[in-house]
This record gives sequence, structure tokens and C-alpha cells, in this order.
Amino acid sequence: MTNKIITLFNNLKEFGKSEPIGDNAILRVVTEADVNDNNLIKAFAVWRKRHEKWFPSQFKVTVKGTKKWLKNLVIDVPDRILFMVQTRSGER
Repeated sequence: MTNKIITLFNNLKEFGKSEPIGDNAILRVVTEADVNDNNLIKAFAVWRKRHEKWFPSQFKVTVKGTKKWLKNLVIDVPDRILFMVQTRSGER
């Protein structure tokens, strides 16, 4: 991966960015600040648990583990980025 892309990803993860999707939704980069959003972390954990049969690895999903995953395996990894879809009013 080029340094330019890694720099872009790191800036997006630090400062955020969102793009409209049609009239009612946005695609938003998950940022460093989201690691401390307990409601978002819980929503990610609930989503992962609900869809676990589609993942190759099965494990006990916890809020603490989800927060650790987001920080250590997404935010702190230069060549990874995570997006989420939400309504313009902020509903995830």
C-alpha cells in the first residue's frame, strides 16, 4: 500500500468524513473518537453477534472485545478503514 493511501486513511480515521448516499443517508468513516462512543461500540457488538453465522470465526462477542477490536485492529492499523451507513439525522 502506498504512503499516500496510508496517509489518507489515517487522516480520515482521525478527522472523519462523510458522503451522502441518496437523499436520506450518509456513508461515514469510523474515527478514533468513535472508540469512546459506548453506544456505537455496543451497536457493533450486537450487530456482530446477530450475524456471527456469516463469519469464519465464532467467539463470545463482548462490548469490551469489540472496543479492543475497533481500536487495535481498525483504527491503529494504517491500511484498514471502516465505514458505516447512517441517516442524515444520525440513526445508525
